[in-house]
Amino acid sequence: MERGNRFGLLSKRIERGLAILALANQIKEIEPNKWRVKSQSSGRSYIVTKKNGEWHCTCPDHHYRKIECKHIHSVKLKLAWDNSLELLDAYREEDEKSKVVCKYCGSSNIEKYGWRYNKNGKKQRYRCKDCGKRFVLDDGFSKSNYTPEIITQALDLYFKGLSLRKVTDYFNQFYGYKMHHTTVLNWIRKYTMIIEAYIETLKPELSEIWHVDEMMIKTGGKFSWLWHAMDSETRFLIANLITDTRYIEDARNLFKNVKKQAKQRPKAIVTDGLQAYHKAFKKEFYAHYPPCHHIRLAKFTDKVNNNN
Repeated sequence: MERGNRFGLLSKRIERGLAILALANQIKEIEPNKWRVKSQSSGRSYIVTKKNGEWHCTCPDHHYRKIECKHIHSVKLKLAWDNSLELLDAYREEDEKSKVVCKYCGSSNIEKYGWRYNKNGKKQRYRCKDCGKRFVLDDGFSKSNYTPEIITQALDLYFKGLSLRKVTDYFNQFYGYKMHHTTVLNWIRKYTMIIEAYIETLKPELSEIWHVDEMMIKTGGKFSWLWHAMDSETRFLIANLITDTRYIEDARNLFKNVKKQAKQRPKAIVTDGLQAYHKAFKKEFYAHYPPCHHIRLAKFTDKVNNNN
C-alpha cells in the first residue's frame, strides 16, 4: 500500500514538474549542473543541483522527504526536451544536407559555408568540396528585393481581384514600400510559369463543370489579357494564359492548355458572352461523344437582363 502511494506521489510530482516546464522563464541554468527554479505558489526560487549523478533541491519537499521533488523533475524534463530538440535539429540538418547538390557540378559532397546576408535576412551558403565553388539554394525568391512574404501577399491580393496599382498602393500605405506596378506584373508572370510547371506534375481531380474567364490588365499604357480556367467545385486553377489580344486564337490557346493539363473532358464549360469563346469552344471541345456543352452567361449590363 505504501508503495502504491509512493508511485502516486511520484506521478503527481512529474505532472507538477511538467506544469513548471510549461510556463515561460521558470527554469534558468546559473552554472553547469546548477539551476534556479521559480516556485509556483510563492515568489521564492529553489536551487536544483546534480552532483555525482545525484539530484538535490533546496525545497522542503526534497529536504525532509528525501525524494525527487517537482523542481527536480522540471529540470530533468527540460534537459530531456532540450536533448530531443538537439536531436531533431541534427536530423533535419543531416536530411537537408543529403538533399543538397552542387548547382555547378551536381556533386553531393558539400558542406555548409557560412551565411549570405542581404536586406531580406540571411541564407545558408554551401561549398562544394569537389569543384570548390560556393552557392546558395534557389528557393524561388533569390535575387529579389522583397521578402517571400511580401511577394506571396501581393500575388494573393491580385488574384483576389485588386488591380496592380491598388496592390502597390496597399504596400505603400501599410508597409512604406514604393514598388512599381510592373514589379507585381513581373511576379505574376514569373510565378504563374513556376506554378504551371508544378501543375503539370499533378493529376487534378476535377468536377464536370469548368469556368473560364478573362480580365484586362494595364501596365505602362499597354493592355494585356489574363485568362483563367478553374474547376467549379474544387476551385482548382486548371490553366491560365497572358495575351496581348482577346481573339479566337487566344481563347483556343487557353483551351488547348486546359485539355493538356486536365486530360479529360467536362460536361460543361461556363464563360461570358465573348464571341471568341464560342468559336474556340467549337474548335477544341465540340464532339458528339462524350458531349460537352458551352454555357454562355450574359453580362448584367446586357439588355436582356434589364428589368426596366
